[in-house]
Amino acid sequence: MHRQHLRGLFKSYSDSVIDLIDAKKSNSNGASSPVELSLSSLFERTYDSLYKAIQKSFNFNDSNKKKRKKLKNLTRLIAEVTPQPKKRPFYLFATDTTPHPRPHSPTLPERGYIYQPNTVAGNKSVGVGHTFSFVSMLPEKHLQSSAPWSIPLSAERVPIEKKGTSVAIEQIDALMTDESLPWYGKLSVLTADSVYSQRS
Repeated sequence: MHRQHLRGLFKSYSDSVIDLIDAKKSNSNGASSPVELSLSSLFERTYDSLYKAIQKSFNFNDSNKKKRKKLKNLTRLIAEVTPQPKKRPFYLFATDTTPHPRPHSPTLPERGYIYQPNTVAGNKSVGVGHTFSFVSMLPEKHLQSSAPWSIPLSAERVPIEKKGTSVAIEQIDALMTDESLPWYGKLSVLTADSVYSQRS
């Protein structure tokens, strides 16, 4: 049922999108590129349909209103299949930003200087590219599972003129005020690092 619901969210190339999700889910070693996922036995189509599926299903020419509606529907589906907390009396969420370096893409729109951790002593923690803000749900840990896991609910690129904390506030507000989501009106806890304790 949930699989059919997911398929219904994508008007174009829905079968290719489902194949792509299956291929990604089964790739435990991690793929270095989308094309690598097309080599999976679960991706039953040609590699060019992979890019068409991404382009058509996540149409980058759509208005922000259309994009947000599509992402809202996807978030609702994720919430439907996520187990509700039983041991703790609250929902647990986490937020943070992550850099996406693109030093060799000079024509990329709104590319700018970003914070990029560097483990080499003496090197500056600065890169060029985009920064993304994520809000994830942290479900309860099951006894049979040895590792904690998180479920991404919202991902937004941080514009050059804004701070990651400001974008996170907008994301959290959208997630907490949506009456169709199971945590609406219920006790929720957000975890974040010390940067988020400052005024935006």
